[in-house]
Amino acid sequence: MASYEEMIQAAKNSCPELGELPPGWSFDFATKEDNRIFFIRDGKKDANTFNHPSRGPLPKNWVLKLVKFDDGIWKTIYYNRETREKSRQDIRNRETPKADKSKDLWGASSSVVVKSQADFENFQREPVLTYDVENRFKLVHAIDAGDGTLGQFNGGVFVVKLAEVPGKLFIQKKFKADKSSIDMAKTEIKLLRKCMHYSLTSYHAAFIDEKSLRPSASLYIEFCDRGSLRDLLEQYSKRRNDREPPTIPEAFIWHVFIGLMDGLAYLQTGRYCLSDPQTTVKSGWTPVLHRDIKPDNVLLRSRSTPGSKKYFYCIISDFGLACENPKVYTGYQHPDSQQRHGTICGTPVYLAPELNHYPYAKNSHQQSYFPKGQFHTSKSDAWAVGACVYSLAQAPNANVDLCHIDMKAPPNVDPGIWMAGLAAKHKVGELKPPPRYTEHLKNALLYVTRENPIQRPEPAVAIKELQRLNKLSGWTHYESSPPLPEWATRTHEYFSMAERMR
Repeated sequence: MASYEEMIQAAKNSCPELGELPPGWSFDFATKEDNRIFFIRDGKKDANTFNHPSRGPLPKNWVLKLVKFDDGIWKTIYYNRETREKSRQDIRNRETPKADKSKDLWGASSSVVVKSQADFENFQREPVLTYDVENRFKLVHAIDAGDGTLGQFNGGVFVVKLAEVPGKLFIQKKFKADKSSIDMAKTEIKLLRKCMHYSLTSYHAAFIDEKSLRPSASLYIEFCDRGSLRDLLEQYSKRRNDREPPTIPEAFIWHVFIGLMDGLAYLQTGRYCLSDPQTTVKSGWTPVLHRDIKPDNVLLRSRSTPGSKKYFYCIISDFGLACENPKVYTGYQHPDSQQRHGTICGTPVYLAPELNHYPYAKNSHQQSYFPKGQFHTSKSDAWAVGACVYSLAQAPNANVDLCHIDMKAPPNVDPGIWMAGLAAKHKVGELKPPPRYTEHLKNALLYVTRENPIQRPEPAVAIKELQRLNKLSGWTHYESSPPLPEWATRTHEYFSMAERMR
């Protein structure tokens, strides 16, 4: 007869999700519940739950339990108490039954996994609703209560879930009720609903209610469960004084680099440039500029399959400053007012060199406007991706995500104004990743961070060169590459409050 310890180990070996618990969580099995698996936080019995704290509950009537097979080996199975169906695979990824879907929130409740380029191109987005549906969602966690912490136009940023689909989380971005905020909502919702790419945040639902006495608007997008690139960089920075400071695997850096650049190439051309040999703008597509690429806005999301050895998805998020960039418009004719007037928008330390004043802004006008004749382009977005990736190559570093910036401001110069200037940005030749990385990665970084935008490639061109250099580096098989350590990314426990054990 197997001991208790052997049964616990057998359960962990046979079920990948049991090895993916947040810090402080463990699991056990309830003999009075037919060996049903449950989860424990810090050994506190009053926190016991049948819901996996980060992957969420199983569909209705399904349980995870430990059973003894005919060969005498204990393994876990997913079991449907009503139909008696059994499965060794996680059944959360199955499509939500139509009976459980809200007709007007079909896109948000659907859990269909988009697996290929053809799936993306054929997938139909749900229309933007004209009435408030906020009461259909349940608040799980407040990221920003709406006090302006994450943006002056935000009415709040929250983790929410649909009552009809309790095992799926979303991010709700609320907009303030004033006209300018509602106009911003219209632009962001339009762009996210238009864009469909695995490296771009996924639109699920939205409403814009302008007829009520108090107008309201909310955008519902995918929830990324592993934090941001900046969170990852901070974890590495905390360990910079270790006897052997950890470094980020080159394979992961390539994974981020190519994924983000392919996302920008899609915004530029409407094409999936990793597989499409064309680099021209697709017929009928209007290019999109993100204008605020930075580690905070690159989110990480787990693979849908528990125990997958593949790296997390890297997702470009926060399209609050994004705009369409019609090729027929330039300068003062541009339909976007900030592009038209050259008004500074974005995060100063991640603005491409041509968007900075030299040596730094010396008056209020320069602090509000780009240098004459300059404005955001797809090339400036590409430069910002290069700066993000350079910080990954420099980890662990005390400057976390500002490795491309000279932090030492001259006497009597405000540090913020200094860091937003061109003199504070290291020149291309000064960007020197550590020798542990291949020359091919270094060349790729130098290629996309060229100071002169005329010499810098557009994303659709850059992605082809990155593919070539990645192949030469030998780091193309990410599944067999060194994994990220468990401490490198955060894991949430938002599902832990539901279905507590009695």
